[in-house]
Amino acid sequence: MKLTSDADLRAKAIRKASPKLCTALIKTYARQKQWEHAVTLLGEMREVSAKLDVFTYTSSINACSRAAQWARSLHLLAEIRESMMQPNLIAYTAAAAACDRGRKIEKAFQLVDEMRSQEILPDIFMCSSLISSCEKSSQWQRALGIVAELPAYKLQPNVVSFNATISACSSSHQWSHSLGLLAEMYRLILSPDVITFSAAITSCEKSHGWLQALQVFSDMQGTGSKPNLITYSALISACQKSGEWAQAFHVFTDMRRNGLMPDVIVYSAMISAFDEVDLWPRALSLLDEMISSGTLPDVIVYSAAMSACGKGDEWARCLSLLSEMGQRSVAPNEITYNTLISSCTKSREWASALHLVERMRQEGLTPDSANHRLLLKACLACREVKQAKDVFRAAGMQEVSKSHRRRACTLAIASGGHLKSGLASSEQSSVRASTFQEVSKRQACTWAIGPAGKFWCRPASSWPSAVRAASLHVQSKKQVCTLSALPIHNSRFRRTHSEAFALRARRCLVSLARNSCRL
Repeated sequence: MKLTSDADLRAKAIRKASPKLCTALIKTYARQKQWEHAVTLLGEMREVSAKLDVFTYTSSINACSRAAQWARSLHLLAEIRESMMQPNLIAYTAAAAACDRGRKIEKAFQLVDEMRSQEILPDIFMCSSLISSCEKSSQWQRALGIVAELPAYKLQPNVVSFNATISACSSSHQWSHSLGLLAEMYRLILSPDVITFSAAITSCEKSHGWLQALQVFSDMQGTGSKPNLITYSALISACQKSGEWAQAFHVFTDMRRNGLMPDVIVYSAMISAFDEVDLWPRALSLLDEMISSGTLPDVIVYSAAMSACGKGDEWARCLSLLSEMGQRSVAPNEITYNTLISSCTKSREWASALHLVERMRQEGLTPDSANHRLLLKACLACREVKQAKDVFRAAGMQEVSKSHRRRACTLAIASGGHLKSGLASSEQSSVRASTFQEVSKRQACTWAIGPAGKFWCRPASSWPSAVRAASLHVQSKKQVCTLSALPIHNSRFRRTHSEAFALRARRCLVSLARNSCRL
């Protein structure tokens, strides 16, 4: 009777204690990635005192390796030694592959040291596995060291090992080593494949080497290798990061000419390229094309398109893109809101900017200090003191830059020239604002001298508030008296009034000292 099921094979292997049947069944489990069944069968065979050989254990290690069970693989390798058997090269290679999949690079190199102590030389597959581990852990020096040691093992690197080493250098921005390895492949008469060229172009892209990336792409076309989507994506990104938007668009056009459909990464790179050179109409056109092709934009694409529109003072289009994101169920992130707030504040649309901050809070996002600085800048530019106070309360003094804090503290004092609020109310608010930070006191007292500072205020109304504010800080008294006599825009007023104005300020200070006046 022919046995077809795994259960029947399993029962027969245990009944006859056959290592050969056990090994065959474990290999089947390995192909199906059922490492638990393989380990369980191995344990059942030990219970019936079956004479297991190193090949049975190696098959079990391979089953665990394919499932990235590195700890179990090393445990089975130790069981081989405990059974007074010598692990073979295949067992070590499978265990090293398990460590690679589990990102345990140090464990993998310990296996190499153990092999050397037993005079077992690694093969090219194990070396490639070690190089792959170096790539995943960004240890490009170790990867280069393994390639340099291959001749000592009487091995010659193949395309797979070169690809892994180039990728390791690429992940660490070592483009010169990547191109050197590519040249070494030509010297060894090895034919680079599309993976090799894509890894080399990616290495150049991460180091902003767009000219080198274009040269590698030209060499690739000369060998007859057909670039794939990864190749084009890396090349477009290399041109975009270097500000070469025209070259990036040329590569983008060539990709579509060769019948490759751009993905979201390619579209994102191209829209970012248009963003960097303020070509917002092209960015929006490409976004429409992306949607028409059936590719759903993600939050990165929308943020790049908003940034492009913001640089063109198209804040209304930015808000329409935010509405479109909601319709397509694309959730905005903090970068999106930062871009929107920057666009609104650039156009002095502070009401829209404040509304965006409130929407951030409703969606569970916390505005960072950059948001608050932009909002405060907008409120100060529009002389909106009340809105500036709201931003202060929301942000907290520690999240706002010193320059904006000082300016906010002094805005109310200068109401005689630019602000609509009355002098009586602004004087009190300026004093309270000045107490927020010690550094701003002297500056507030200085700016309050309308004729002598930045703001054009009437001397009759501005100088009393300035002198009274000066009493907040002892050091500011001299500064007020000094700056009040500085020249102003009107030369005639400077000649006739500046000296008298300084004298009146000094007399008021003396009067304040005598009467112990406090604010």
